[in-house]
Amino acid sequence: MKTPIISSALLFSLMVLLLGSCNKDDRPAELHTDSQEIVFNKYENVRYFGITNTGNSSMNYQVSSNDAFLTISPSSGILGFNEVAKIEVVANTDILDYGLHTGSILVNSNGGTRYIDVQVVKPLPDPAYLWWDIDYIKIPTGDDRDYI
Repeated sequence: MKTPIISSALLFSLMVLLLGSCNKDDRPAELHTDSQEIVFNKYENVRYFGITNTGNSSMNYQVSSNDAFLTISPSSGILGFNEVAKIEVVANTDILDYGLHTGSILVNSNGGTRYIDVQVVKPLPDPAYLWWDIDYIKIPTGDDRDYI
């Protein structure tokens, strides 16, 4: 009869000890991003992604890119437990040649590091719009050549 009571008391003490030691204050900062890749579609130049701190400690973060055509805002900040930061990424396609361009964004923090791949497409302009306009075609009078 004493054995089940002692076993129950020991089991209860062990549960109290284990549950008491599981405190969220013990979790360090931990970085999570909501995307691993950002793709800018045709004529799109602004995209967003989020970063979250799932740890209980404060997380200092910095967001940067070595690619001159990418602008990131905000570039740094501090997040508490389960706080989310919305990061804006702007692709400046005016300085790019036509075609597909790739880059990367580095998110660095005391809760980890993440890289986000970026793809930007600068499409060729519409040929009818860019290369000719009917107002600028001059056909000499009296000429017998076809200009079609």
